[in-house]
Amino acid sequence: GNDDNKANIVHLGGIKTVMDFLTPLNDVAVADTGLRLLAELTKNNEANAKLLADASGFELATSEMSKHPNLPYIQASCCGVLRNLPTGNADQANDTALLILAAMKKHREDKMVQFEGCHALLQYCCRFPII
Repeated sequence: GNDDNKANIVHLGGIKTVMDFLTPLNDVAVADTGLRLLAELTKNNEANAKLLADASGFELATSEMSKHPNLPYIQASCCGVLRNLPTGNADQANDTALLILAAMKKHREDKMVQFEGCHALLQYCCRFPII
């Protein structure tokens, strides 16, 4: 099944391989594909999400959002990653929520940005109601 495939990819070092491939990053098409793969591998899997967080996945996603504010597909993919990652503290969650809200405001007509952004914000607000 799909979960077995994800487990095999992660077991074989897939998260680290994708992260190594994405940093340093120059091609946004590759970034989008890699970010979507990371989002899929971490969806509903806390262990995989922790692996990605430990491999600087949070920093990669927020950095790509900041570098490419005009590309809705990058914004959506980054929100997809961010919704799955553990957040260290309320300040980090607040800063990330502001980044997500900026993407949602800029790309109001893009359904994927709205969908992924809402899911990410829901996760952040549930973990840190103060934001």
